[in-house]
Amino acid sequence: MKTRSKPRYVDLREAAVFFCVHRLTLYRIFEHSRIRGAFKIGRVWRVDLDEALRSFKAGTIRPKG
Repeated sequence: MKTRSKPRYVDLREAAVFFCVHRLTLYRIFEHSRIRGAFKIGRVWRVDLDEALRSFKAGTIRPKG
């Protein structure tokens, strides 16, 4: 049986390091797209790295609206 590990939530800076992009680039992607695993709490972005990586790999990044 396949078990899923706990989501690993990180802030925008840590996610940018993980994806090897600038923090502002990642902010723009999250702000203007629907990506599973990325959400905002107040003014702070939190990212589930596993879900966000799946979205990028699957090409399921879609504009909001």
